[in-house]
Amino acid sequence: MAWVCLTGGIKNQDNPMPPVGRMQGRGDFAALADDWKRLQSCLSDPTGNHARPLEEPAQSLVAQLCGQDPQSRPSHSEIREHAFMAAIELPPMEASSDDLLQWARCSRGISAR
Repeated sequence: MAWVCLTGGIKNQDNPMPPVGRMQGRGDFAALADDWKRLQSCLSDPTGNHARPLEEPAQSLVAQLCGQDPQSRPSHSEIREHAFMAAIELPPMEASSDDLLQWARCSRGISAR
């Protein structure tokens, strides 16, 4: 999802989407098992994979998020600490709902009510 939002997805598709395997039927989820490899290929060779390049630090975050082994992917805290996320100055994890709304309004240039 992050990669699609940041790049617009695969360039040879009409709608924004990530690189995905072709399912042969409704339950053919095995066809999607290597989608992480497809996304890694888009990161390492965007032109050869009909993708737009992704600049650092976004590229390293997306690469970490789409690793094959879920246990090696970054935790919530590690994602928040990544240079790409640090740049948006998220409120602390223990922030109240009001604090989060205030942050969102300020981040989008909306005045508080």
